[in-house]
Amino acid sequence: SSDLNFLMRFDHKIGENDNVTFRYTRGAEYSANVTSNTQFGELFAARQDVIDQNMQLSETHVFSSNVINEFRGSYVRRNLAFPENDPVTPTTTITGFFTIGGLANFPQGRIQNSYQFSDTLSWSTGKHALKFGADIRHIHLFNQAAFNTKGTYAFANLAAFLNNVGTSFEQAINVASFDARQWQQYYFAQDDFRVTPNLTLNLGLRYE
Repeated sequence: SSDLNFLMRFDHKIGENDNVTFRYTRGAEYSANVTSNTQFGELFAARQDVIDQNMQLSETHVFSSNVINEFRGSYVRRNLAFPENDPVTPTTTITGFFTIGGLANFPQGRIQNSYQFSDTLSWSTGKHALKFGADIRHIHLFNQAAFNTKGTYAFANLAAFLNNVGTSFEQAINVASFDARQWQQYYFAQDDFRVTPNLTLNLGLRYE
């Protein structure tokens, strides 16, 4: 198993009223021979590769002493893969003994990309502390589940295997996968209304 991690941060003051922050992180973990069929050591085993990336940009703008705007944008990616050492040999299960080839639920893997954009405007005026904002997100998930694509044999016992008398055989016609995409939207407005020095009303409206 090996890990590779990277972190970068950048802060910049554009002008008297603008501050920008950028951050990027990347973490990768590679683990050999930890999944699929490990009965024969590394022969039919698979790796587990996990790569995570996170990118974020934020900008704060001061319009005046009582009006501030904050913008944030982010991108998050996860790549999860299980490369097999032997991606060709069919799966052969001998009941009570062992399994030859990688497991029937391999190969598999998934990639998810998430995008987020949010903005919040804060305005203090008189007895009111107002906030207005929006949060827009887009999620894209691609999943591959190539079950039984190499062919899956089953034998009742060792004698049946030696005599080539199988109980079943399964093979998928094509690779099963799905490509899911989703938009999420959030909007809000709130007001902290200081009616008297001892009484403040927290008023708000949110739509998701």
